[in-house]
Amino acid sequence: MKSYAGFLTVNKTYNSNLFFWFFPAQIQPEDAPVVLWLQGGPGGSSMFGLFVEHGPYVVTSNMTLRDRDFPWTTTLSMLYIDNPVGTGFSFTDDTHGYAVNEDDVARDLYSALIQFFQIFPEYKNNDFYVTGESYAGKYVPAIAHLIHSLNPVREVKINLNGIAIGDGYSDPESIIGGYAEFLYQIGLLDEKQKKYFQKQCHECIEHIRKQNWFEAFEILDKLLDGDLTSDPSYFQNVTGCSNY
Repeated sequence: MKSYAGFLTVNKTYNSNLFFWFFPAQIQPEDAPVVLWLQGGPGGSSMFGLFVEHGPYVVTSNMTLRDRDFPWTTTLSMLYIDNPVGTGFSFTDDTHGYAVNEDDVARDLYSALIQFFQIFPEYKNNDFYVTGESYAGKYVPAIAHLIHSLNPVREVKINLNGIAIGDGYSDPESIIGGYAEFLYQIGLLDEKQKKYFQKQCHECIEHIRKQNWFEAFEILDKLLDGDLTSDPSYFQNVTGCSNY
């Protein structure tokens, strides 16, 4: 199928570039919505969404490609961007080119999108949606808000119609604070385990509020993820489930 890939320079001073891969919809691309996909992480390549989740191709276990049975690209024009700078194929020549907050992320993405619609002006009037998952629960609102704010005063306008976020990590305090009750209600924790889980979550939130980032991550990792050590997390031990 037809597709276009390349780099969009978002900061000339630092030679910061975002990699994109664009797949026009297979059915009526002239009318199909344009959908931006952003992976989470932070630092997860959007090629994961392309090859593992909803792009036109699937990478098999023997590292060959096959067509996906039901790709989003059938009826949607999909724009995959490795975001932020430094993720996947996106790069910069200077460490000052890396994003340090969501304003930086949104600024670079906005620059990339303006360039995209200048390169592909035939899609500028199509409905546009910003989508993503996990840590993109921060990216998606950031870029959508910037588009909404700048559209009235910019010559090149982006026809933003909506956003979609899957398993979004938008507000860690609220999300972590609800883990224990959620897991209890779906039967994965008993009452004793729920109390322990809630206590650990509260400690994690307190560290977040004090900006003790490593301490907060360490508590959550031992409780849920188990990424920092070879030992299973508490969640894995009591449920027998993986953290995913």
